[in-house]
Amino acid sequence: MKTLKLNLFALPLLFVMVFSFLAPMSAKAGSFPAGTLDSVDNSQCKISGWAKDPDTTAAIQVQIFKDGPYWSGTYVTSITADQLKSDLTYSDKNHGFVYKLPTTSGLYDNKDHPLYLYAIDATGYSNVD
Repeated sequence: MKTLKLNLFALPLLFVMVFSFLAPMSAKAGSFPAGTLDSVDNSQCKISGWAKDPDTTAAIQVQIFKDGPYWSGTYVTSITADQLKSDLTYSDKNHGFVYKLPTTSGLYDNKDHPLYLYAIDATGYSNVD
């Protein structure tokens, strides 16, 4: 079985990963989603992290693109960040995700593939890359 080979240096996950540490964690209408990519396991082709829209307690979608950002990369899939992540500072903690990338993703070719993950805003205000 081929393993997933990701170029971690080109992995820009949600730019809000940095933004979320600079902005207060209180929710206000029109707030951007926040999140981080916590781990990439190349041997199991698995990624994990969290994403939350502070405007709601509902789970949000995370879109995954490979080999470039959404405007030039290839769409891989959309996942729901709805798993328990007990280390979050929010009172509701069901915003984690663990996802095993499928063999149909085009990532199992022993080449480097930067991944781009986007937290999708629940209210339609703005999506974060």
